[in-house]
Amino acid sequence: MNPISTPGNIPSDLVADWQTLHRVFIRPEDEKSRQTLIKYMEQILFGLHEFLNSHVGVTEAIPLATLAKSYTDTTIRREPEKKLADVIKDIINEIAPRAVNVASPYFIGHMTSAIPFFMVHLKAITAALNQNLIKLETSKVLSVLEKQVLAKVHRMVYNREPAFYDTHVQNVDTCLGLFTNGGTTANITALWAARNRLCGPTNDFAGLAIEGLPRALEYLNCTGLAIMVSRRGHYSLGKAADLLGIGRKQLILVDTDVNNRIDMESLREEYDRLQQQNIRVLALVGIAGTTETGHIDPLEEMADFAAEVGCYFHVDAAWGGPTLFSDTHRHLLRGIERAVTIIDCHKQSEMMPMSAGMVFR
Repeated sequence: MNPISTPGNIPSDLVADWQTLHRVFIRPEDEKSRQTLIKYMEQILFGLHEFLNSHVGVTEAIPLATLAKSYTDTTIRREPEKKLADVIKDIINEIAPRAVNVASPYFIGHMTSAIPFFMVHLKAITAALNQNLIKLETSKVLSVLEKQVLAKVHRMVYNREPAFYDTHVQNVDTCLGLFTNGGTTANITALWAARNRLCGPTNDFAGLAIEGLPRALEYLNCTGLAIMVSRRGHYSLGKAADLLGIGRKQLILVDTDVNNRIDMESLREEYDRLQQQNIRVLALVGIAGTTETGHIDPLEEMADFAAEVGCYFHVDAAWGGPTLFSDTHRHLLRGIERAVTIIDCHKQSEMMPMSAGMVFR
């Protein structure tokens, strides 16, 4: 393997014309083209890796408004603007120092962490295969693998009998869960399922998905639908209330106790208030690891309450879900197995890049 070039000695003799770039990056036709491609990819990958290891402090103290002034050119030119060597220099010298170094020991308390360097290469495999798992004709074995992975995590959360997983792991007529592109989409998907379950087709009503919200409210004989969650709930729940048509005003934020967990007495009071207004509770949402504080709601008590009032119970475990991997601490999430649950892979699920989420039931 050729020695890795550093920003100071990157060769500058590559001609930045479309023909050369096409031959190297789009269709590496021969061994020389392939070696050229490898050389420049190594410079980017290892150059960034070395930069992040040697610059562990905060990013450059440049205001965003100042940075923005350097990115105002909106013209798309016919020919490449720079030689490839200069592009690589810019990535390492101009972009990296001004991005957020999530690998820094000074960078704490956020949802995005550094990933092991080998994940960069594994990510290249997924990019190279470029599979579309929305349909079998563009994924084949990866769709089968996806169902297996979902079944494994489902088993970690719900721990059903082995026969249950033997039946459903590769069953094309059932679904234990699905991948999304992040926790927000997973939350929306879970509450979408809750809406369609409450407002599904029966007798002379074809369901909200077909007939719309006004007809659903008429059929349910109520004035509105609501989602209940603690004040520490993630902002994606407001998006869900908006997109599902029930309105952000109907996302009911319940007070928390001194430990930042939902206060069960306040929950009951809010529920009674909704009942008096003839508003139907669509879903009760527990939080397994709040984004700001990491606290976990009393999931067992919430599951009991949801069963008592007959509403959908959903747990947002985007942040804390991977605690289930711990034999020592998994008891903190007791009650999660009674809910529709989501997990966001790039948070406590170590070694996972942005962005992937999962939703299970």
